[in-house]
Amino acid sequence: MSHPTQPAAIVTGGAGHIGQAIAAGLAADGFAVAVADLDLVRAQAVADRLAADGRRAIAVAVDVCSYASAQCLAATVLEAFGAIDVLVNNAGGSARLVGGGYGPFHEAEERVIAAMIDINLKGPLFVTRAVAPYMVARRQGRIVQVGSICGVQGTENVADYSAAKGGVIAFTKALAKELGAHGILVNCVSPGLVPRPGEELERARQSNYLGRACTAEDVAELVRFLAGEKSGFITGHNHVIDGGRSLAMKTA
Repeated sequence: MSHPTQPAAIVTGGAGHIGQAIAAGLAADGFAVAVADLDLVRAQAVADRLAADGRRAIAVAVDVCSYASAQCLAATVLEAFGAIDVLVNNAGGSARLVGGGYGPFHEAEERVIAAMIDINLKGPLFVTRAVAPYMVARRQGRIVQVGSICGVQGTENVADYSAAKGGVIAFTKALAKELGAHGILVNCVSPGLVPRPGEELERARQSNYLGRACTAEDVAELVRFLAGEKSGFITGHNHVIDGGRSLAMKTA
């Protein structure tokens, strides 16, 4: 096992749009970062970019839907960095990841429902279960889940995704109660619509009260705060970052 020389963080889904921004932000804050993703090639590219900027980073292949894979991730990071100080459960996605579409739940395919629960809810449960014992043993750590406002409000035509993200928020609250006595803070960040590069922005701009789209960097900044020392008395909360979208329906 490597002797820890700096704090270490895991970012699941680290090769994705939001995950890359979170990984870069934590690296800039002095964390050694494990970019964990199902796509090892893309994860390695992210880790290489961080290393080129003088940051310490590794790429780790993980299938968050597999508990054995989650255990392997924890062991690999512990061996590489000597500690796990922050876990960001960012891996997740909508039905389009598995070739499904949006639509009424009563028309949803069984495989799509199962996939949405697996990656968006079972994934954070498995990775947290694999990592938390190391944090408990050291009596310190931060766990940040990435939820969604769909889990707060429920969104039509993505009922399975909404259910999974709502579960993540409840998991956050329960886990914060369990782990607080061990010096571990647990929080959730729930973004609104975050367009990917090349996606049309108008719907995102019109969906909130600030008149612009939420960016991956917006989300990353909140995660960085919750992972940092200045958030030391904040735990068990779902922090919505949506430009006011969830406040109420916009009127003309």
